[in-house]
Amino acid sequence: MSDQKTKEKKDTNIDKDADKEKRKNDKRFFYSIYWYYLKKFKWSFFIGALAVVIINAIDMLPPLLIKYVIDNLKGEGKLSYPLFFYLIIFVIMYAVMGILRFVWRYFFMVNARQVETDLKKELYNKILFGRYKEVSKLNPGNIVSLLGQDIENFRMFVGPGNLICVDMITYFIYVPAMVIYVLGPLGLILLTPFLLIPFSS
Repeated sequence: MSDQKTKEKKDTNIDKDADKEKRKNDKRFFYSIYWYYLKKFKWSFFIGALAVVIINAIDMLPPLLIKYVIDNLKGEGKLSYPLFFYLIIFVIMYAVMGILRFVWRYFFMVNARQVETDLKKELYNKILFGRYKEVSKLNPGNIVSLLGQDIENFRMFVGPGNLICVDMITYFIYVPAMVIYVLGPLGLILLTPFLLIPFSS
C-alpha cells in the first residue's frame, strides 16, 4: 500500500514538473513571437508610442494655462493677450491631441491587426502545406483555439497592451511632476499616500 502511495506521489510530482516546464516553454515561445513582431513593426510602434507621449504632455498644459489666466485676472486684472487668444490656444491643443490620437490608433491598432493576420496565415500555411506526420499530431481543438481566442489575445497584448503600458509610464512621470510644479513642496506631501497604494490590497 505504501509503495502504491509513493508511486502516486512520484507520478504527481512528475506531472507537476512537466506542467511547469510546459509553462516555461510556452512563455519563452510567447515572448519570442512578441519580440519578433515588435522588431518587425518597430518604427510603427515607435511612432505610436511617441504620439502617446506627446498627447499626454499636451494634456498637462490646459490646467497650467487656466492657472495662468486666472492668476493674472485676479492679480493685475489684465492679460498679456486678449482672452480670445488663449481660447484659440485651447482649440489648437485639443486639435493636435485629436490628430495624434488618430496616429496612435493607426500605428498601434492597425499593426496589431496585421500581426493577427500574419499569425493566422502562418498557422494556416503550416496546416495546409506542412508535413503530414507533424500536422496529424495537432489537436483540432487546439487549432481552433489558436485561430480564434489565442491569436486574438496576442493581438490585444501587442496593440492595446503596449499602448496602455506607454500611457501608464508617461502619466506616472507627468502627473507627479505637474503636482510638484503647481503645489511645490506641498505636492510631495500630497503624493506620499499614493506610495502606499501597492501595499493596500
